[in-house]
Amino acid sequence: MPRRAARRWPLVPALALALAAAVPPRIAPEGPPEVIGAVEAAVVARVLDAALPSLDACAAAAQERRPALAGPLPVQLVLAVDGRVAAVRFDEPGVQDGPLRACMRGVLIRLQVPLPRSCGLVRVRWPLALARAPGARIRPSPLPGPGGAPGG
Repeated sequence: MPRRAARRWPLVPALALALAAAVPPRIAPEGPPEVIGAVEAAVVARVLDAALPSLDACAAAAQERRPALAGPLPVQLVLAVDGRVAAVRFDEPGVQDGPLRACMRGVLIRLQVPLPRSCGLVRVRWPLALARAPGARIRPSPLPGPGGAPGG
């Protein structure tokens, strides 16, 4: 009797990776972080870039609720002397969605940047943007009807 080969599904993980790579990120930097303090911007950028997948998960959840949600999301961070994020602030104007901002704040507040000794406080401005969800439609404004009243 011939021996049966064990079933293997090598394509499933590869397919999952390919699909994940095919979906563009929803949150993306619009430029490098601006760092004010005695630390190299590249060090801060590496830590922030590592947080992008978690921030993207926040965006995905927000766009499940509000598919047309998109726009700038500029963030300011204050790093304490130990490198931990001490404060997160969203600049205005920006995407106005409380649960999205709360989720992002939860991700960012847990970050820690390796800082040199006696560095002091560091301020970081990070220009992020939320891309429109794939397939999201913008609701058109009602066209003015007769007499200038919308829809009328």
